[in-house]
Amino acid sequence: MKMTTTGAASLNMNSSRSCMMHVTAPVQGKSWPPPSSITLQSMTTQSHEHERLAALRHLLDPDCQDPHVSREAFHSVMREWITQCSQDSTDVEGIHCSMAEPFKHACKCDDKDLLGTVAELKRAHRKLNEQNSSLLRSVAQCEDINLQLTLEVTELRAKLASAQRSATRVRSLTEELEETRRAFKEAQERASRSQTSCTKLSNEIECHKLHIRRLEDKNEKLGVERAFSEDSTNKLRKVNAELQGELEETLVLLTLRDTEITKRDMLMDKMKSAHVENHNMIEGLQSELMRLQEHSHQILLRYDRHCISLQSLYAREAPNHRSLQSELQDVQQHHRPLELPPLRRHGDDIQSIIHRIKSADVFRHLHLRHSDRAQDSAAPETPERPLALRQQQQASIKQQLVNVYELELHKCMWEEKGEKVEERRRSSEQNEQKQSQTGSQINVQDAKKVAVVNWWKACRSEGATGRKKRTVSETEEKLQQAEQTIRSAQERESKQTDSTVVHTDKGTNTEEKDADRPTKKLLRDAAVATEDSGGAAETTQLQVTANGLLTTLRRMEALVSNAMEKAELVRESEQRVSQVTVRMESITQRVEEALERAADTDQQLSCLEARITQASAQCNPEGCAGVIQIGPNSNHA
Repeated sequence: MKMTTTGAASLNMNSSRSCMMHVTAPVQGKSWPPPSSITLQSMTTQSHEHERLAALRHLLDPDCQDPHVSREAFHSVMREWITQCSQDSTDVEGIHCSMAEPFKHACKCDDKDLLGTVAELKRAHRKLNEQNSSLLRSVAQCEDINLQLTLEVTELRAKLASAQRSATRVRSLTEELEETRRAFKEAQERASRSQTSCTKLSNEIECHKLHIRRLEDKNEKLGVERAFSEDSTNKLRKVNAELQGELEETLVLLTLRDTEITKRDMLMDKMKSAHVENHNMIEGLQSELMRLQEHSHQILLRYDRHCISLQSLYAREAPNHRSLQSELQDVQQHHRPLELPPLRRHGDDIQSIIHRIKSADVFRHLHLRHSDRAQDSAAPETPERPLALRQQQQASIKQQLVNVYELELHKCMWEEKGEKVEERRRSSEQNEQKQSQTGSQINVQDAKKVAVVNWWKACRSEGATGRKKRTVSETEEKLQQAEQTIRSAQERESKQTDSTVVHTDKGTNTEEKDADRPTKKLLRDAAVATEDSGGAAETTQLQVTANGLLTTLRRMEALVSNAMEKAELVRESEQRVSQVTVRMESITQRVEEALERAADTDQQLSCLEARITQASAQCNPEGCAGVIQIGPNSNHA
């Protein structure tokens, strides 16, 4: 709302001196202007009403504190000032009247003086008109400048509003900067932790790679050994097929031998009765000892020759007179005991001499049969040592299988745990993708929670890596133990093969000397068959262990691949952290640009204020009329 008031300083319509006031009321909703914004100037410097303007200023601002003036206060002050001016005007009229009387007396005096005064007054009037025109021009110029200044002030106010908005934005951006700096610090800490974990994982991966290379070399060696063992097993299968036919034949021969053994038992009974009769005959013939001494010496010489020939033929350790006793002892050990009196050792005993003479014929028959029996007994005795070795190998192989089974259980557990971790990771990635698709912005608290969760996951992954290291070390130790057992088994197999070769050589050497070639050949083949069957079982067990080791190696490769995948995940997290840092840097750059813009706007505002002050200084010449302005937008009266 705008108001314009015009008051005469002297309240005299004929006087050429006047005062002009421009008062602009404030807009609704805004504060009132201070008195300093009210401009009071006299239009003429010759008038004494300048003091009245000073009085008006004193009434508006008596304490010179420049307070805000309301409309009601302004109207009341103006009324008082007008009353004062009216009172002063009455006093001035009296003075003019008193001054007019002597002029009347003077006018009667001279016309020339009056004409001179009129000419002077005309000159003064012209000068005043010229001054008035110049003042009007200056007033028009001031009005134009005032309009320009009002426009500039409106523009500056708009710029101020935009600057205030930019300042608020800058404040919000600074707050966001602080939050982002905090998040950046947390991200840097996470990145440092992830880098340390990555270095650890890289070192572990290098160790695993070296271990994998070693395992690959061992695997190649085991593959070669496996191929060799497969070839040997195929050969052994062929030999086993051949030996199975021979086994059937040996079973038939064993049935025949059982019948022969029964017959031998009958013969042993007969020999027992014959031995008793011979003992009685020896007791009867003791009286004829002296007479038969020479004859017995001759017979002994002849029998000793015969025993030497038999000893060289059958390769017996004891002499001939000791063969029957050894035969009987062997029969007692293998069959039922014979209740015979103990025979005396070598000497000149007549009883032993007569016994050897009478049992020479029986001994030949028994010796032939006993050789067969000895071979029968030697055949199962030969594999006793390899049986013990095989039992030891079976126990060691069982222990290896138990170790492999435990390794498989541990690996299954770790694989299940790894699958669970991968499922959680996939679910978290899916959630992140959904959040990115929806475009929902996460708050600072949510970001902190996510950071805590990620830190917890990283700690958990570090614990899982430590556990995996332990399991890998345990598996390596168990694999080394299995390799040692396999090597020992291979050495035992080589020793067994050497022993079988020695046995076969001995069998071939004995075959040339023995008379009963077919039976001994069958016995040797049976022994070889038993040994070959044991070797085939051992080879199958070794194949099983080799297969188990291969499976464990494959699982170890799977574990290493899982570790590589986790390392890739850590690298992805590092890439994300780097992206976050790039975003933070871009945000900081934007904030800095906004701050620079705010500084530029402040500089522009300061420049505009300086221009306004300069323009106001230029537009305030001496001798202008009083102009009172309140607010930027004003109408001039």
